[in-house]
Amino acid sequence: LIERCFDLLETWIAVCRMGDLQLDTGCPFGMRKVTLGEGGLDLSQYLRRIFQTGQDLPLMVGPMTSREAYADSLEYLRLLLDSG
Repeated sequence: LIERCFDLLETWIAVCRMGDLQLDTGCPFGMRKVTLGEGGLDLSQYLRRIFQTGQDLPLMVGPMTSREAYADSLEYLRLLLDSG
């Protein structure tokens, strides 16, 4: 999904939002926003595609449920950026 979205929309992207989701498989089906790295999205792939655009794109993180969630998410993002 990430690849397809960037392939179709890359030239129109002006800002990127970083978030993570956890799927709740049950009845009813749902998704929950979680701290970066606790969900099922491939955030390293998302960052890689952002950098491949060659644009200086702003990256927004959130929204989160607490200051701790923001701190944990930013630490995870730093780890992804350092390893990439």
